[in-house]
Amino acid sequence: MTSSFRIDRFKFPAEHRTALLEAVAATHEVLRTQSGFLRDMIAERTHADGRIEVQTMVEWDATADIPAIKARVKEAQRARAFDTAAALASWGAEADLGWWSEVQTPS
Repeated sequence: MTSSFRIDRFKFPAEHRTALLEAVAATHEVLRTQSGFLRDMIAERTHADGRIEVQTMVEWDATADIPAIKARVKEAQRARAFDTAAALASWGAEADLGWWSEVQTPS
């Protein structure tokens, strides 16, 4: 079985940690209810300059309908009047967001 992953990385000033983690938690609530969901994870580290880095990962099995998942997340964000780009900009966050596919290595 091949998995699909959403892996996002955020680097931002420490004073915005709570706001960013609340936004991530709200999104993950939606993601956990989607067909094909397998697991999620949130990890963080603090850099020497005091900035925080958070990395999130969500895994779905091959049955997941990725376009439908994207649409549901957008609906949920609209419903709570959350604009991802505006929030990240206001927090001074750098973001690397993307969908990944599992790679099968040669045996």
